[in-house]
Amino acid sequence: MLFRSLLRDHSNFCPYWRFSGNVRNHNVVIKIFKMKKWKQLALITTLLLLINYFFSDRLNLHILYNLMVIFFATQTFVLFKMDEWIPKEWFIQSSLLKIIIRLLASMIFALVLITTYEDEFNLVVQFLSIYLIFMVFEIGSALTNLRRN
Repeated sequence: MLFRSLLRDHSNFCPYWRFSGNVRNHNVVIKIFKMKKWKQLALITTLLLLINYFFSDRLNLHILYNLMVIFFATQTFVLFKMDEWIPKEWFIQSSLLKIIIRLLASMIFALVLITTYEDEFNLVVQFLSIYLIFMVFEIGSALTNLRRN
């Protein structure tokens, strides 16, 4: 009973905790899982930015490393927001669409960076490593959603 009253009292404070009936409501679990996805994105972005802060001299990171991390974090944020716009029946198609959008946007971004900045080898290697980190994160979250459905 206390749990129900807490959820009702804080439903305006945090939309992930909206409560519509009994305690075993599966929508609460699904919304908590979505919140976990945002925490994972923040953790990955923070770790990649901290690598640049602490190890940029030793790892010979490109001067655009932070820009690349922020680009991929923003891209992932927008693609996660697409999940809210697309109907649940089209989840598989939307997962493939998000991967294609990420690939095309990343290719355009990489071409712009390669044509405008020097030291292309470091740029390309670091760009591909960051791309793979965020792509594995997106595919992992898509697979867990597919297993659940």
